Amino acid sequence: MSAELEASRQQLAQVEAALLLSPDDENLKSLAQGLKEVIALQAQLTTASDTTQNTKVTSQDGWTVGDTCEAVWSEDGNYYPAEIVAFEGGDQVRVRYTEYDEEDVVQIKSLRRTGKAGGDGAEAAATDQAAQPAPETKTAKTRASKESDWEQKRKKAKRKKEKESKEMKKLEQQKNKWQSFAAKTKRKKGTGSGKHGKSIFASPDDPNGKVGVGTCGIGGRGMTDYQNRGKWKFESGKEERQ
Repeated sequence: MSAELEASRQQLAQVEAALLLSPDDENLKSLAQGLKEVIALQAQLTTASDTTQNTKVTSQDGWTVGDTCEAVWSEDGNYYPAEIVAFEGGDQVRVRYTEYDEEDVVQIKSLRRTGKAGGDGAEAAATDQAAQPAPETKTAKTRASKESDWEQKRKKAKRKKEKESKEMKKLEQQKNKWQSFAAKTKRKKGTGSGKHGKSIFASPDDPNGKVGVGTCGIGGRGMTDYQNRGKWKFESGKEERQ
């Protein structure tokens, strides 16, 4: 669980870094919030797990964790070879059925000894149990209701973690698409020759020049000087220019 918690924290750091670049991205905001919830739940589960491991009972009523026995299966009321996994408190014990790799919580007094000796208490329990009928069959619903709060929280965290992982994968795909698009756009902008004819709207070199139609780069020059032409006067075959 601690490894999963660390992985979630690293993912949150990546998302928060992305938010610095895109603070208005709603997908990133939602993803960050979801990761914070997962981290809080995982931290709670880690603390609960550590507390349970530090205070768990390893022996009770002559039985010890790891002892082999015969335990009743709540689905059909029959006995099967099993191994004690943990004591759940009170008169409950968790066992694992060795032939089927299934676990169940049963009463300690219902256990039957098969091999490893565990003391007078265990032998007495086995003797008493020999004369007792098998416990009543329990439905799958009853068995499911026995799941501890810790187990339920762990499953909830796992489902949420899977959802956040899918969101992270989707976000990474979108990021790659955006980077590819940005790279193509940058290449297109740099393909031109950069050689263009001089525009008629280009600013003239003369600070007093004006930009407009017809300047063609000669704006600011003076008007062309023209000589004033006089009138020709014709009198008796003589030409005289006035």
